[in-house]
Amino acid sequence: MTTCCTGICRHWGIFWGPEVNYIILQVNMGIMGFGLLSLMMYRYYSLHADTKYFDKIYSIPCIFLFSIIYTAPAITTDFIAISDLTKEFLIAQMREKAPMFVDIVSSGACAGFTSTIRGYFYLLTCGILVCIIYILAIYYSVRSVVLLRKLQSSLSAATYAAQKQFLVSVFIQSMIPFICFIVPVGTAFIVVACGLGNGTGKKKGNRFNHCNP
Repeated sequence: MTTCCTGICRHWGIFWGPEVNYIILQVNMGIMGFGLLSLMMYRYYSLHADTKYFDKIYSIPCIFLFSIIYTAPAITTDFIAISDLTKEFLIAQMREKAPMFVDIVSSGACAGFTSTIRGYFYLLTCGILVCIIYILAIYYSVRSVVLLRKLQSSLSAATYAAQKQFLVSVFIQSMIPFICFIVPVGTAFIVVACGLGNGTGKKKGNRFNHCNP
C-alpha cells in the first residue's frame, strides 16, 4: 500500500506526512472503540449497582487517555514497517506496479511498507487490537443481558422494558461502526495484502504500497 497525503501534511516529508494520516485513523478508532466499550461496561456495572469507578471525576479523562495509549502497538508496527523507506525504493515499486502514479510519489508526499512481512504484522496487530475491544464489548453485553433477566422479577414492567431497550440501542451502536467501517476497511486491507483486485498479486515484490485518502 502507498499512503499519499494532501493538505498541510504534504509538506512534512516522506515519513511524517503520510504517517500522520494513519496516526489519526488509529487514534480515532481507539477512542471510538473505548467509547463503545465504556458504554457497555457502564451498563453492566449500573445493573450491578456498582458504578463507583465511573462516578469518579477522573474516569472520563482516564478512559480517553488509555484509548490513545491502546493504539501504541499499531502505531509502532506501522513506523517499523516504513522505517527504512527511501524515495528511490518507493518510486521503483510504483514504476513496476502503477507507472501512471510515479509523478505523484516522486513529490515526496507518499510512503509505503518496505516489507510484505512487516505489512502483514501491522495488519495483524490492528486486527488483534480491534478484536480485543469487540470481544470485551460482547462479553459485557452478554453479561448485562443475563443479569437483566435475573433482575426482571424485581423490576417493574416499565423499568425492565426501558433497560432492555437501552441494551438493544447500545448493541446497535456497537454494530454500526463494525459493519459500516471495520468490515469494509478491513476487507480492503486484506484484498491489498493478498494482491487481489488489480492483479498485483501476480507480480513479484512488495504487495504493500499503502494508499490513504
